[in-house]
Amino acid sequence: MKVFIKTYGCSLNQADSELMEGVLIREGHEIVEREEEADAIVVNTCTVKGATENKIMNYLEKLSAKGKKVVAAGCLTTHKKQLSHYASSLISPGAVGRVGESLEGKKVIVDFGDKGRLPRRQTGAIARIAIQEGCMSSCTFCETKIARPRLMSQSIESILLWIRQAVNAGAVEIQLAGMDTGTYGTDRGYDVADLLTKINKMEGMFRARLGMNNPQHIKRLGKKLITAYEGEKIYKFLHTAVQSGSEKVVADMERTHSVEDFEEVVKSYREEMPSMTIATDIIVGYPTEEESDFEESIALVKRTMPDVVNVSKFTPRPLTRAAKLKQLPSSVVKERSRIMSEVVVETTKKRNKHYIGREMEAIVTEEGKGRTENYKQVVFKENVRVGQCYDVKVVDANHTSLFVELLEKSRE
Repeated sequence: MKVFIKTYGCSLNQADSELMEGVLIREGHEIVEREEEADAIVVNTCTVKGATENKIMNYLEKLSAKGKKVVAAGCLTTHKKQLSHYASSLISPGAVGRVGESLEGKKVIVDFGDKGRLPRRQTGAIARIAIQEGCMSSCTFCETKIARPRLMSQSIESILLWIRQAVNAGAVEIQLAGMDTGTYGTDRGYDVADLLTKINKMEGMFRARLGMNNPQHIKRLGKKLITAYEGEKIYKFLHTAVQSGSEKVVADMERTHSVEDFEEVVKSYREEMPSMTIATDIIVGYPTEEESDFEESIALVKRTMPDVVNVSKFTPRPLTRAAKLKQLPSSVVKERSRIMSEVVVETTKKRNKHYIGREMEAIVTEEGKGRTENYKQVVFKENVRVGQCYDVKVVDANHTSLFVELLEKSRE
């Protein structure tokens, strides 16, 4: 059967889709790149944001109107009953290894099985590998924890095998995905620093990017994690979510860290590795966020100047405790998002402008674009080959990218 997989959401979902593709190929199915070519379509859903959910439901409705065979997978399948109106089968996030059964007509597949022995399909220069799912927190706004309730880490051996296979197939960037990578290994007796140390010893031209890691776990891992980051195989990129600059709001969200913890992490990593790229997440318009709390978030961004800030407007997710709170007017949330986004553009552009004139090394990860060792996105002026490494000079910058010129030919 010809199968097209449509993926919504984070790199963890993308990693699950690559596993489903690998499983389907192993079972004799063909993966196609366009829905028009497919006999069946698997929609890997996301539950993080209301806007994304609306897009997913609209897409499913259109597919249903076309008479396509549809399978719904991912986080929405655990609680969104309306999916069954459009999809012939529902697959829980832990059941991706059984996707073939859905094509054979099984209506609902729920599983929490180990994914470590599943095959992956590798295409392109970027590989997305799920190292864990679930977390050790219970944030009031998060619906993903409901969809993926159990902390499950893949074994180091399975992850290294996936990386080795991906690199042999042409991958030069490995995205280590998870809900909270700082919890990796706590269910197996080791930690994410142990994993990074093993990756640093691998052969081949590639770098690995560690996914989101909450501040409390970064502090707990201490110098051990910093040492692992210093290895040449690991991108100097730290994604740690603070969500608000207000200690009151962070506490209301029942985050298990403080704003002070976040600032300490940023300070310590920049002291050890000044070029470290810091990414964070900010939610604006949480129900208990007053104007003074929002101003504290603005002040935090200006004070710490993260290189990347993912700004989200708060939207209540149906099964969460935050959904039961009195919501702020949508006009207030929208305005705060606008103001915060303007501040982020200003601060991130200022940080990137400091790179103008520097000579750096960059690996091409997609057509015309690549990444430096600290995961800054670069845009090449000349023609370059995906998968190759170049010495470059930064000639301009904006809030998202560095614009570069080649200094010499590529190095294999």
